[in-house]
This record gives sequence, C-alpha cells and structure tokens, in this order.
Amino acid sequence: MRIFTGEFRKIWNRPLLYVTLAVTMVLNVILLLFTDYRSVTNPRFEEIVYGTKEFRQQFAGPITEQWIQEREAEEAAILADPANRVGPEEEQEILKVLRENRGLSRYTDQELLEMDVFFLNKQASDCYNQYEDIGFAINLRKRVSETGEELARGYRERYPGEKGERFAQKAQTMYHAYLNGYEPYYGWHMGFDCLQDILKVFPYLVGVSILIALVPVFSEEYARKTDGLILTAKHGRKKVAAGKLGAGFLSAGLIWGIFVCVDAVLAFAVYGPEGARAFWPGGGFQALPYPWNQGQALAVGLATSLLGAVCVSGFVMLISSLCRSRFACVVIGAVLLLVPMIGYPEIPRLTPVFPYTPTSLLRGTYLWESFHLIPVFGQPVQYQTVVVLSQVILLAVSISVTVRAFCRHQVRA
Repeated sequence: MRIFTGEFRKIWNRPLLYVTLAVTMVLNVILLLFTDYRSVTNPRFEEIVYGTKEFRQQFAGPITEQWIQEREAEEAAILADPANRVGPEEEQEILKVLRENRGLSRYTDQELLEMDVFFLNKQASDCYNQYEDIGFAINLRKRVSETGEELARGYRERYPGEKGERFAQKAQTMYHAYLNGYEPYYGWHMGFDCLQDILKVFPYLVGVSILIALVPVFSEEYARKTDGLILTAKHGRKKVAAGKLGAGFLSAGLIWGIFVCVDAVLAFAVYGPEGARAFWPGGGFQALPYPWNQGQALAVGLATSLLGAVCVSGFVMLISSLCRSRFACVVIGAVLLLVPMIGYPEIPRLTPVFPYTPTSLLRGTYLWESFHLIPVFGQPVQYQTVVVLSQVILLAVSISVTVRAFCRHQVRA
C-alpha cells in the first residue's frame, strides 16, 4: 500500500500535469458550449434551445400509431391553412427563385405553386420546420425495418451459401427484436446529445492528459537512474511495478472522471437534464438495432469510454517501461493515440485498423453508431464485441509485458 500511495503522489505532484489539465479543460469547455449550433454565444441560442425544448416537451410521449397520426395531421394542417401562406407579391419572388434552382427547373409554375412548403410565411415556416425532427421519429421504425432487410440482402450477396444465411438471420433477428420489443419515446434530450458528442473528442482531452500524467511513471526512473536502487527494496521489483501500474490506472480513472463530471454538470445545467427516456437514434445515417433510450446509450458510452481510458493508460505505461527518454515516450504515445483520430479516413490502408484501438473505445458512444457483423471462426459476431474483447486481451498482455520490461531494465542497471 505504501508503494501504491507513493507512486500515486508522484504522479499528482508534477506541475506539468496540472498545466495540461488546465489547457485541456479550457478546450473541453469551449468544445462543449461554444461550438456547433448549440453554442451559448449563438444569437439564436434561446430560439434554438428553449424554443425547440418547449416544442418537444409539448409532444413528448411514446411514438405509437396514434401519436404518429396526430403529428401528421398537424403537419398537413399547417400546409393547408391559407392564412399560413405568403402574400401574392412575395409568392412571385419565391417562384422566381425556385425557377432558377436547377433541381426544380423541370417543374411548371403551377406545380411549384402547389408545393405549399415553399410558400409558408415566417411564423408558419418556423412552426413547420419543427416537424422535421418529428418526421425523423415518425419514420424511425420504417428505417429500422428497411435497414435490417438491406443488411440481410447484403450479407447474402457477400457470403454465398450457408454462411451468408447465418449472417442475414443474425442481422434480421436483431432488427426484428428492436421492432417487436421496443417502444421509442419522443422528447427533449439535448443535454444527453451534448455529453455523447463531447466523448467523441476525449482522445484530444482525456487521452492527452493521461499521456502527460503517465509517461514518467517508469521512464522517470530510467532518466534519474534510480531504477537500479529499486533492486534492493524489500518489497521487490514486481511489487514496485504493480504499485506503479495501480497508481497509473487509478490516476487515469480520476482524470477521466474529472472531465465527465464537469461535462455532465455544464451540459445538464445549460441544456437541461431531461431526456433519459427519449429514443436514441445513433449519430450516423444507418438505422441501428439497439433498443436504447438516451440514458442507456449514455451509460454504454461512458462505460466504453472508461474502458478506453484504462486501455490508453495501459499502453502509455507500456511505452514508458520500454523507453528511457520521456520525450520519445510522449511522441510515440501521441502518435498511437491521435493518428486514429487525425488519420481517419485520410489513410485508407489503415482505416480498417483504427476502430480496433484504445482511441476508438475512448470515444464512447461513437463506437456504437454503426452496425455490422464480422466473421469469427465462421460465425457472425458484432464488430463492437470484437473491439472490446481484443482491447481487454491486449491490455492484459501490455500489463504483463510492462512488468517484465521494468524488471529487466532494473537487472541491466
């Protein structure tokens, strides 16, 4: 316990760590609150956030057939109401602009005039635009069903015969389970969106902080030439290595926890804590078979990101145990940590490898924003399962190699 406590104090007694945390935390707050359409400095912030929040809360509820029919009727009523249409002069100005649009040039003036959505006045247009989000919710089950069938067809074409049928059935089973066993809920959830989005850049924030914190754990002993003295310690070399690893993993968890706590407080304070029950649409264009609400998706993302932080710390300490130069450790660690972020998809040959890195895990929910199956001994396995298991195995290997490398360094000293 004394070794662990001593190593933990050494990690947190380095001024450079606090400088790094300060810089990355400032960047974290900027990315959380001052970028994208949600920026608190956006002149339309109140309209975008509070207006949309009020609208979604007004129609919050399970997305049932009755709910869908009511929303579609309301949307149609906005278009059908003559009071919502612009005046004749403005109508002609809009028609002139539409004629100049290449995509609409094939339509006659009469056909364009019948497209009511282009001729709504500002108040009606703002109200109608709110229904775009509802349209996504309305078509959710349809998209899930179509995606499941498309994936099944794709697997049958890619893997002819019995193998293709196994993959197709696996995909269909997961998508059908979503359709038959999950009732999505519509509601406000921007606070949860904000938290899941900030996880995607955690390699730049948490990852870099962990790198700076843990690079000296072993390499500092080599630089100061104190590693040889540890040979005479009554606790033994392996116990010292274990203490260093334990302190490193705990420090990585604390750094990750600090960022998550700050982000959660800010996101929920600014955008509201509501929305845990709302359906999770994922972050990509592909409909997903995961029957998760926003709260469950965030929990999965946080667990994945925490595992990523542990894996990153394991590989950083592995590098530290192999290199005598702290500068070399930082360079190597930064390359391994950030290339999967910067190089994706600019390096096509390495793109398939990037998801199978600690960086991918550290990004949390991002790992789950797609769905595809890969063959493992001929059987269809979800690729996220392979990513998680491979990283856990590599983490165990890295711990073993770290201990052996540190002990061998001591013997040579």
